[in-house]
Amino acid sequence: MPALDSWFKRIMRFAYWRIVWTKNILRAAARYILNHLSASFRFIKNYSFAVLRLIRLGFVELKYKLKRILNKGGEKDYSKNISLEEFDYLSFRAGIKDFRNQLKQFIQRKRIESKFSDEYLSLQISNRWKAIPLLSNESSALPKTIDATLIFHVFYLDIGLEMINRIIDKNLKFQTVIVTYSNPTFKEVLESALESICVEPVILFQTDNYLRDVAPFILAIRKFQPTGNLLKLHTKKSPHLKRETAETWRNSLLDGLLPDTQSVKIINDHLSTYQQPALYCPRKWLSEKKHWGRNGRYVYQMCNELKIPYQKHAPFPMGTMFWCNEQMVNELSKLDFPPMSPQHSERGLMDGTWPHAFERLLGQIVLSNGIGITDEGVNMFVANEKRNGHES
Repeated sequence: MPALDSWFKRIMRFAYWRIVWTKNILRAAARYILNHLSASFRFIKNYSFAVLRLIRLGFVELKYKLKRILNKGGEKDYSKNISLEEFDYLSFRAGIKDFRNQLKQFIQRKRIESKFSDEYLSLQISNRWKAIPLLSNESSALPKTIDATLIFHVFYLDIGLEMINRIIDKNLKFQTVIVTYSNPTFKEVLESALESICVEPVILFQTDNYLRDVAPFILAIRKFQPTGNLLKLHTKKSPHLKRETAETWRNSLLDGLLPDTQSVKIINDHLSTYQQPALYCPRKWLSEKKHWGRNGRYVYQMCNELKIPYQKHAPFPMGTMFWCNEQMVNELSKLDFPPMSPQHSERGLMDGTWPHAFERLLGQIVLSNGIGITDEGVNMFVANEKRNGHES
């Protein structure tokens, strides 16, 4: 009898685990199918709306053309009568051309993405991202001059002054400070506040707040051509988040990039040793796979522009604040940001815009021909993503 009992238990245990295995397989297959159906639905929905807007623009454009012909008007530009908030393009012809290019690039990009694997990405990350030891809580009692350039875009004056005061509290001074701003009333206040963190006279550069902080940054590095290492900051308000959450994120980013005087010196010295593009980002704010978002289109276009390989899910510094060396600055200065046009207006979007793609481009440069530096190891990036794949 004991033998029969033992065999019964073994059979039941075998059947139980086969049921569990089958359930997990079916669940994984269902999740895979649902994810792809959801992505397909979003793609069809977005492009259907875009096509409908384009068709409507064609009728509106035709109406103005006929009106001009029937009224025997002159060469009046009918596009001025079309709302940029309502349509994505200024003309039907431009829209058709852009759609054709989009479709072509979409097919090319998907072919590249189909060849990606987690193992390949993990190998690339381990080869390109390095961790360096930093000293903590050893700030100097006297202000320490960092032989680097700070480029700071100030769109919100109150946040700008708050961030400047935090840099003053850290006893840090930069050799050169370039501040971009859009409101002319900020000039005198900023000039006075920045004296304490700058060795040379501060450079103030008024420019439009186009493409958030990205266009001002590119314009600044082209105009003033800074040498040596560079720290990029901006008044990150994140109005879509709760005030406390946005403030915590902003302060954490700033403290991660400027932990203390000794650590900042280590970061600056380490970046100077590389002859290829290099950047520093605290590990806490280095992206994971789930942070990629819907930005493949613009990232792919930027990679083609810089003639570097496109590699989806490459980790990047979130928040678009980072340290980088002169070689990285030179690489970024080659990028042509799009002119002001309706198809590049953000319209309050929190993802899938040109500035978000620029943020992700930094990781592409690192994996193609650069070096990424952080305060902790990142070789477990893909392993973490396998555990959290359901969040992607």
